[in-house]
Amino acid sequence: MRAQIAGYTFTGIREDGAEVTATFCENGKYKSAVTSYGSTGTSTGTTWFVRHLTYKSSSTWATQVGENKDRVAGGWGQGLARTGGSFQIGLASFDGVFGLGPATRTSGATVCAAL
Repeated sequence: MRAQIAGYTFTGIREDGAEVTATFCENGKYKSAVTSYGSTGTSTGTTWFVRHLTYKSSSTWATQVGENKDRVAGGWGQGLARTGGSFQIGLASFDGVFGLGPATRTSGATVCAAL
């Protein structure tokens, strides 16, 4: 699963209308920006983990990506999903992923090189 996330930037709009851009680097670094109601919040860090994975196949899954292996530890988290060739971005909440909206997946190489 990590191979489908590492080295990529996911850009999309959650179900609640928030615009999200999240990059997950192969070395564990990440950068996420969420714009909602005209304000943008940015999170960066040095380690990300796949957690609470719901896996049906390599092209059908939903997962949280977070800075801690256990969401109970708190901190930053992001919801991602894939259905066929389509990706979605949403909220990481409790042990699930909610509020998914369409997202595109592109190379994160430029962002990762700058982190």
